Amino acid sequence: MARVHSATSLKRLARDPLGFIWRYAIGMRPVPLAQQPLALDPLMFGELVHELLRRTVDALEPNPGFVRASRDEIEIALSAARDEVRERWPVERPVPPSLLWFHTLEEAMRRTLRGLTIDESFQSGTRSWTELEFGADGSVRADAPWQDRAVVIGQAKLRLGGRMDRVDLGAGGDRIRISDYKTGASPANATNIVLDRGRELQRVLYAVAVRQLMPDATTVISRLVFLDGTSEPYQLKGDVLEVAATDVARFLDFACALIRSGNACPGPDARDRYNDLRLALPADIDSYFQRKGAAFKDMSRDLSQLWGQA
Repeated sequence: MARVHSATSLKRLARDPLGFIWRYAIGMRPVPLAQQPLALDPLMFGELVHELLRRTVDALEPNPGFVRASRDEIEIALSAARDEVRERWPVERPVPPSLLWFHTLEEAMRRTLRGLTIDESFQSGTRSWTELEFGADGSVRADAPWQDRAVVIGQAKLRLGGRMDRVDLGAGGDRIRISDYKTGASPANATNIVLDRGRELQRVLYAVAVRQLMPDATTVISRLVFLDGTSEPYQLKGDVLEVAATDVARFLDFACALIRSGNACPGPDARDRYNDLRLALPADIDSYFQRKGAAFKDMSRDLSQLWGQA
């Protein structure tokens, strides 16, 4: 529990306490398959888009500055980023055959360009960073807008670290905007999503981190940007964000208490078809949850409030 947690590990803690123990205490991992794919899986495709975003924004900062760059300047920087990635990735990891790799890069470029050109004006003199780390015990880059120090969540004092896809800081230092890029299409109910039953904690956790790292910031906006579609970014700010931050801290405290009491039971993510620890559960999972369901529900009564909260 004393490790530096990511938003991903805290999501697993909140939605599958038993899976959290398996992954982070016992060290269970799925076996990776290093064969040449015909297509990148969603996780690796997301990494590709994030790599293009990072290289493009970094090429435009500090001059002329990403926020001040014209669309032509953004497209030129993005093309250069694509050329670098096209040569480098096949050396470092499995990628599809050449023709499919070309089309994959073009699709990644399309989504990246949307993410880079969707924004409304934030503030003149804004500085932008991509893949900006925090809470990582000294590995924060020298030009970051904050000094690296511990970020803690809730009464349990869970230590949080991570890497923010993009951070925009207004010239006065009092306005900050955090962007989390999603490579898929926005869900039908995205406007109403705040915590999404514990599946969407990252926006809130990163806002909490910024509040602690930059206490003088009076305006914090944390948003989801879906790159495959036409939707505007989905923002959390003001009172809605403050209430969500309080709720997240409270539910994570419940999850910690559950684990420390020795009652780390499976949560809703244990039954997800894409659960990478599914093999460790009983083969007849439906019968398992029928037999144990009442006991699991009783143990996780406090935490389960999160699993029904939008």
